[in-house]
Amino acid sequence: MRIGLCGVGNVGSALVELFRENRFEIDRRLVRSISLEQVACRSDSPECDLSGLSVTKDVFAITDNPALDVVVELIGGTDVAKSLVLQAMRNGKHVVTANKALIALHGAEIFSVAREMGVKIFYEASVAGGIPIIKALREGVAGNVINRIAGIVNGTSNYILSEMSGARGDQNFVAVLAEAQKLGYAEADPSFDVDGIDAAHKITILAMLGFGASVNFESVHVEGLSHISLDDLKLVDELGYCLKPLGIATKRCDQLSLRVHPCMVEKNNILSKIGGVTNAVLVDGDPVGEILLVGPGAGGPATASAVMSDLIDLSRGADLPNQGFLELRETSVYSIDELICSVYIRVDVKNQNGVMASVTGILEKNDIGIEAIIQKEVNERVARIAIVTSETKERIINESLSELSSLSAMVVPPQKIRIF
Repeated sequence: MRIGLCGVGNVGSALVELFRENRFEIDRRLVRSISLEQVACRSDSPECDLSGLSVTKDVFAITDNPALDVVVELIGGTDVAKSLVLQAMRNGKHVVTANKALIALHGAEIFSVAREMGVKIFYEASVAGGIPIIKALREGVAGNVINRIAGIVNGTSNYILSEMSGARGDQNFVAVLAEAQKLGYAEADPSFDVDGIDAAHKITILAMLGFGASVNFESVHVEGLSHISLDDLKLVDELGYCLKPLGIATKRCDQLSLRVHPCMVEKNNILSKIGGVTNAVLVDGDPVGEILLVGPGAGGPATASAVMSDLIDLSRGADLPNQGFLELRETSVYSIDELICSVYIRVDVKNQNGVMASVTGILEKNDIGIEAIIQKEVNERVARIAIVTSETKERIINESLSELSSLSAMVVPPQKIRIF
């Protein structure tokens, strides 16, 4: 099986090295041999040794090379990558990609062309790097009905919240983000990570695989991290929770809920223990129950490992549905307003008699139960109240927050964090 590689950046370089360094072990696992034949690299000074390989600067020279059987797409982005992948498949070549945005945004079209041309597109590396979550959903739990998929699928966001919540506990979002950029955990433009877009791409793919649903990326509710304060993190900790950046996909009757946002997780839940840049994905299936996969979510070696796994599957002639199901169902996604969950509410109010009664009175009027409550004095003039509610519909919570905002004693708008 002859392979052409498009893109020799961080992941592509690691893949080239993996071919060389693990050659013996890889060959022991193969049904038919695989060889890296040609590489498309724009740089005159690549990060790895390309000696012995045919090298071009034109990625489409790879797709049009009749001697190649498989194209590995590692250039990123969606415009050129989409054209590259479609052209490769129309030329009768299988494709392996690590491009989550490509699959999340254009998966339906790509899978359709793959079926039409009788080729495969594999994308294990598109979600959670070195964690074999695609294989787990497509094969390992194929006999299960999946009820929920939830996890930490963006290492940058997890690092930021872990550091803000850590032993130091004195660095705000801006300071920790700058540290993450210095360490190489965050890009110069970190918006895709900290605004939740990267995680939304990934939960779109996982929902498609887990539920066999045709999922529109635009239907995912997405919230970022920038509004999270150290004050909230201290209260979250005192209430017995950790704050984690979760992507969550659940099925309720014939509808899905798809969301990405910071979420409070009880300290006795294993997800609360996943710190730093590590990823973790929890799958709840029937009859298997809950399983959790944990590992490195990004980085050249981990992602290259996932790409190689797909190449080995192709060499074995694995006849697997590209999207996990022979056919995806059209499934509606219910609004975040219809979500039912417990939430944390924090209000800063004037430190005067009767305010607590006013706050709890609004919640009681709207049939919102109170599971826990903390009141602290910020200073002589301001008191801080933190409340954990019972499970309530999001729309009712938001209406209550609007009512709380209108109180004359309110110092700043109330804050809300959902609870996992």
